[in-house]
Formats: sequence, structure tokens, C-alpha cells
Amino acid sequence: GYKFSGTESQMQAQIEAESRQTVAIGENSIGHSYRAKYRIERGGIFGISVWIPDGYTVTEVKGEGIADWKENEEEKADEETGYRHYLDITLKTKVTGGYEFEVRIEKPLKGLERVVGIEGAVARYVKKETGYIAVAQEAGLRIKTGKMENLREVAVSDLTGGERGIISLAYRYIKVPWVLEVETEEVLPVVTAEAFHLVTIGE
Repeated sequence: GYKFSGTESQMQAQIEAESRQTVAIGENSIGHSYRAKYRIERGGIFGISVWIPDGYTVTEVKGEGIADWKENEEEKADEETGYRHYLDITLKTKVTGGYEFEVRIEKPLKGLERVVGIEGAVARYVKKETGYIAVAQEAGLRIKTGKMENLREVAVSDLTGGERGIISLAYRYIKVPWVLEVETEEVLPVVTAEAFHLVTIGE
């Protein structure tokens, strides 16, 4: 049967997390990539646990030496994040020093929402988590910052790697939880036409 052995080791080790959350807003869904880099001190870990926002489903988990992963739910909401849903990742061997992984999650939408509330994944059992949020949108949409808490808007050029070319908004957070709302607007395609007239003059 499934047994997650990482919780106890995570609580004993001292972990700091630096994460990058890339959010893609579409008319029918929100796609979300959570990439985290752990710095592990005072021991090692056999597994990882991550809070997942309500309404999202885990679609993919990437990392070296992953044995298994499973979504679970607490009976009561977490006091800090308000989340109940979480992901447990079991590693094949004990990890010390550092570890990087990625979790992809997705949430369906019934249609384009004028104001989209963006919620992030949050590392469990870590001493501190900081990171960046990058927000992209499908073609035909325009987005701008609405409400935000515990965030600072930064230039898209501050982000390194990943899907920088399609990113419209970027933020830095130094504590969790954070709050972000993005306002959306449909943009009609602009059609342009160029005319070329060839005139020949005979003798």
C-alpha cells in the first residue's frame, strides 16, 4: 500500500524554499507550474509535501528519484493558507543539501472571468519560502494587476529561464500566503491590409 515517509524527516530538517510559479490564464482553464528549489540543512528528507489550492488537480510531478506521489486532503483547513488539499511526494532515497522539483496543476473555468483569483501552491514543513510569480495569458486576452497582498510587482525581465517570452506580469513574494487577483479583457484581433498599385506607363 501507499505510505508517505517524508513528513517526519521534513519536520526534523531545516528547509528553505525558493519557488517559481508560472500561471497561464485561458478562457476555459488555469494552468499552473510550481517549480521549487529546496535548501536542506540539519539532516535530510525522504519526501516532500506541498499545499495545492482548492479546485486544482495535479497533472504532473517531475523530480529526480521520485518513487510515488499522491493527492490527499486534511479534515480541517490549514490556518496559514486556508488549504485542505495537498500533494505528498515520496523519494526513492534520502536527499540532503538540496533538491529541485516541479508540480503542474490545472483548474477548469466555466468561461472567461473578468477577475481571476490566482492561488499558489505552498511548500509544507519549510522554515521559509520566497519566490516569483509569472502570469501569462492566451492570445486574444489582455491582463492587468488587480488586488494583491504580500507581493511586489517586478519587471518581466527580472525573471530568468522558463517561459519568459509569453509572460505579461511578474511578482516577487517574500512570505506566504500571498493574494493576487488579475483583471482580464478580451482583445479583438486587428486586421490590417496593405495595398500595392503597379502603374505602367507606355510610350
